[in-house]
Amino acid sequence: MSQSKWVSEKITSTHLSKLAYIYIRQSTMGQVTKHRQSTELQYGLSQRAERLGWSPDAVKIIDEDLGRSGSSSVERTGFQQLITEIGLDRVGMVLSYDASRLARNNKDWYQLLELCSLFDTLIGDSERVYDPALYHDRLLLGLSGIMSEAELHHLRRRLLEGKRIKAERGELRLRLPVGLVRLPSSEVIQHPNEEVRSRLMLVFNKFDELKSANALARYCKRAKLLIPVRPQYSHDSTEHVWKESNRQRILYILKNPAYAGAYAYGHQSPDPAAGVESEWRILIQDHYPGYITWETFLANKKRLKLNLANYLSQHTGVPREGKTLVQGIIICHHCGLHMRSEYTGSSNAPSYLCSRPRIESDVSPCQRVWASALDAEIEKLVLSALAPDQIEIALSAYEKQEQEFTILARQWELRLERIRYETERVRRQYDQVEPENRLVARSLEKAWEDKLLQLQKAEREYKTWQHQQTASKQTINKAELMTLAKNFPSLWQSTTTCNGDKKEIVRLLISHVIVEQDREQGKVWFQINWQTGAISQHWYIRPVNSYDSYAYTDALQERLCELATDHYSAREMATILNDEGFRTARRKRFTTENVNQLRRKWSIASSYHHSEYWSDGSYSIKAAAKILDIPVASVRRRIEKGHLTATQKRKGCPWHVFLSPEDIAQHSN
Repeated sequence: MSQSKWVSEKITSTHLSKLAYIYIRQSTMGQVTKHRQSTELQYGLSQRAERLGWSPDAVKIIDEDLGRSGSSSVERTGFQQLITEIGLDRVGMVLSYDASRLARNNKDWYQLLELCSLFDTLIGDSERVYDPALYHDRLLLGLSGIMSEAELHHLRRRLLEGKRIKAERGELRLRLPVGLVRLPSSEVIQHPNEEVRSRLMLVFNKFDELKSANALARYCKRAKLLIPVRPQYSHDSTEHVWKESNRQRILYILKNPAYAGAYAYGHQSPDPAAGVESEWRILIQDHYPGYITWETFLANKKRLKLNLANYLSQHTGVPREGKTLVQGIIICHHCGLHMRSEYTGSSNAPSYLCSRPRIESDVSPCQRVWASALDAEIEKLVLSALAPDQIEIALSAYEKQEQEFTILARQWELRLERIRYETERVRRQYDQVEPENRLVARSLEKAWEDKLLQLQKAEREYKTWQHQQTASKQTINKAELMTLAKNFPSLWQSTTTCNGDKKEIVRLLISHVIVEQDREQGKVWFQINWQTGAISQHWYIRPVNSYDSYAYTDALQERLCELATDHYSAREMATILNDEGFRTARRKRFTTENVNQLRRKWSIASSYHHSEYWSDGSYSIKAAAKILDIPVASVRRRIEKGHLTATQKRKGCPWHVFLSPEDIAQHSN
C-alpha cells in the first residue's frame, strides 16, 4: 500500500470538516531572528495541509509561541490555545514540523496525545500523519516525545558542560557588580568613576568599624550617602544608578566575592567543614582587580555569620541597643548554655534568663539574674581595666572624629562634582541645539532646569551638613576631650554613649561571663574570661525581698547592736552603715527609717536607753548618786570640777562614772 493511500485512509471527511492547525515555535528570539529558514519551513506546513485536503480558509496558524521554550506549557499561550481548540472538537489535524515543536516534556506531549485520541484529531509532521487512536501510531508518537525530551536533556547537559569548562578557565563572561567594568578587550578594571569607587571603599571601611550591615545602612542614611546600584537588565557594566542605602544593598556588596578579586561560578550550599570556598563550584582568586583582599572578604563573611545570634553554634550576635551590658556573652554556670536577655514587669526591668527551656522541652530555666546589679559590678571592673589607658582612648576618639569628618567631606565633594558635571553636560547640549528647533530645545531646557534644582538642593544639604559638623566639633574639641579623659567613668555614663558602644567596649575586653546565683545566701558569683586569657572571679550581694535571705544579716545585726551600745542616733547609724559599705536587702543606701525598722525587728534597744551599770565597771550619773547618797545635780557638779572621774564618748551621750573605794568614802554623805 503506498504512503499516499495510507494517509488518505486516515484522513476522513470528518477530519476535513474541521480545522487544520499549524503550530509554529522557536525556543529563543535569537533563533527567530537568526535562523529564518527554520521558521519559513514551519510556515510552509500550511501548503502541506492544503495538499492533504484542507481548504486555505480551514488552515489556521498559531505562532504566538515564537521565542519561547517548549520545556513547559505555562508561558506558551499558543499551545494552551491549541489544547482548548482540540477540547472543543474544532480541530481535525495538528501539524508541526516535528514533535519537539509541540512539547519538550512528556507531560505536555501525552496530554496532547490523550486529547487528540478522545476527539479524533490527527497529528502530522513534515513526513507522516498519525492517528493517536491507533496503537502503532500512538507508539511511534510516544517514542517521538521521549526522544524529544531526551534530546533537550542532552542539549542542556552539553551547554552546561561547555559553560563549566569555560568557567574553569575564567573565560565565561559573568555579570559584573557595580564598581567593576569589562572593556571591549574583555579586560576587567575598576569603575572609572571616582565617586563609585570611593563609596564602595567607604562601605568596606565602615563595616570594619561598625561590624553590622544594619548599622552601616543606618549610618549611610544619617549621612545621606547613596549606594551605587547596577540596573538589573543593563548590559553596560559602566551604567549605574544611585539608590538609598538599605540592608539588602549593603549585604550584596559585602557578600559578593568579585569585590575581593575572585571569579566565582556556580553558587551552592556551602559545606561547613570545607569553609567559605565551598560556596561556589568554581572559584578563581585574583582574577579581578579587587577592592579588598580575600582575607578581608572572609573576615566580613564570618562577621556577618556571627552577627546572627545562634548560641548553639557559639554565635553571640551583634551588640544591640538593649540595656543588658553582657548580652550574648553571658553563660549559665549550671548548664553551660548562653543566657538570653529578657525584660519583665511594667518597668521592663532587664534580666538574664537561662536559655535551657528553648533547647530541652518541659524544663525550667536554671536561673534568672537581674541585670542591673550584675552590670554595675562588671562596669566597675571594665572601667578599672581601662583606667591606665584613659589618655590614649581620648586621643583615639578625637582622631577618629577628625577622620570621620574628612571621609564624609570627601564623599560630599564627589557627589557635588558629579551633579555639577551632569548639569554642565545638559547645558552644553542645550547650547548646541538650533534655536529654531524648539521641540528639542524645550526638552533640553527643562532637563537643564531639573539639574540646576538638583544642584541647588545638594549644595544646601552640604552646607547644612557642614554647619552641623562644625557645631559638633565646637562642642567637643581636643582640649575638652583631654579634660574628660581624666575622668573616663563620666564619659561612660554620658548620654551620648549609647548601649551598643558600651557593649562593643565590653566585648573587646571580655570573652565570656559565667554566672551562678546562690538564693539561700543572697549572693551572685560570676567569673570573667578576659580576652587576654586571664580569668577573674567575683561575687556580690544580690537584691532580696527579706533580710532572712540577706547575705550580711548577722554582720549587719551585730554592727547595729554595737552602734546602739555606743548611743548613736538612727540618723548617725545610717550614715555610718553607708560609709562602711553596708546596703539594705534591696541594695539601697540606709535611711533613718530603715535603721528604726531593723531595731524594732531585732529588738535592739534605743540609742538613748540609759543603763545604770556598764560593762567597763562604770556607773551612770543616776547610779553614782544612789551609791554616794547625794543628789544627781551634785554628781554633775563634781564631774565638771574634776572631783569625780567620768567619761563621755561625745556630747549628748551618757556619762560613765568610775567610783573607787576612796571616791565613795570621800564623797559620800
